Amino acid sequence: MNTDSIIILLSVLILVAYLFELTYKVIRIPSIMVLIFSGIVIQWLVRNYLHFKNIPDVQYLLKLFGTIGLVLIVFEGTLELKISKNNLASIGKIFLFSVFEVVLIMLLCAGYIVIQKQFDWHTALLNVIPFSIISSAIAIPTASVLSSSKKQFVIYESSFSDIMGILMFNFFFINESINISAISTFSLQMILLIIISVVASIILAMILSRMKHKIKFIPIITMMLFLYSLLHFYHLPSLLFILIFGLTLSNFDWIKNLHQLGFLKLKGLEKEIHQIDEIIAELSFAIKSIFFLLFGFSLNIQNLWNLQDFSWALLIVGLALIVRYILLYLFRFSFDEILFIFPRGLITVLLFYLIPENKRLIYFNDTVLTHIIFISLILLVFNNLIYRTKIELSEI
Repeated sequence: MNTDSIIILLSVLILVAYLFELTYKVIRIPSIMVLIFSGIVIQWLVRNYLHFKNIPDVQYLLKLFGTIGLVLIVFEGTLELKISKNNLASIGKIFLFSVFEVVLIMLLCAGYIVIQKQFDWHTALLNVIPFSIISSAIAIPTASVLSSSKKQFVIYESSFSDIMGILMFNFFFINESINISAISTFSLQMILLIIISVVASIILAMILSRMKHKIKFIPIITMMLFLYSLLHFYHLPSLLFILIFGLTLSNFDWIKNLHQLGFLKLKGLEKEIHQIDEIIAELSFAIKSIFFLLFGFSLNIQNLWNLQDFSWALLIVGLALIVRYILLYLFRFSFDEILFIFPRGLITVLLFYLIPENKRLIYFNDTVLTHIIFISLILLVFNNLIYRTKIELSEI
């Protein structure tokens, strides 16, 4: 396949994904499903018609595009979030809900593995954390069709879920044994990171408000990615920095009115924030499209029909749904629109591939990963169809 053919193929696929993105409010099918399926079809065509015996390993590209996509999507989501005295209580409630959801799913799945398969807790937890996290890469775009309060719930919940999941994964990845020393060291790192994130976010906001050159958003995005990667290199929960930076920009009116921070002179950011929001949306769509195409292309097609792997996926998704149902009831959140919005996707794939080979359980492989993603997406589509039907019936 020559360069022109590859460009034509990628262009067509991304345009198809864009078509599904445009018509999402009508058909309610996430473009991600189309992209993964397209990647699988491309692999099948390459094997059977181009006669490639060895499909190239694209895991490195998956990690690269996945990391960039995650940063852009979480940043895009937080730019829409406004914090005020009126919604602080609801944000705190959503945060607690997200923490309980991730922890309970993680403990239930790990507990089953420890009791039934006789593995140690550390290995079990490390393997199930990726499957316990809601993917903001899928959940946030899905929220566009929801009512205002439910949209806020999904954006905050999925962002908090990503952050909590990465925090826990980093903790178990770094520490082989869990003790007071490990917990205290991790807590100090968290405090340090919050301070660094707040300072760095304000500095980046100041730079953005003062830059007069026509090229100013790419340098800001590049600095953001640089700081994220630098913090991640030192095994710090760097996604927290992205969340704080996004909240700093989206709530700069509140920040600039603080008497103590008056010297910062964060003025004239409205236009810049609107423009950077548009650029981030464009970039995240392109990166996300390439990521899920590569993910579909990398899958082992023969293993997709493995019923044992499917049963593992069904067990994990089933436990996640039960936990979500119970917590929505206990926290007094309405089930409408959000019960089945707990997709697994980009963050799940990223963390799954970070598990060391000597720690990865034989029960969890690429096929289980794919089944979990597809089952959660099917439930999401089911949720959308039910909600749309209710609206249509109410309008009759």
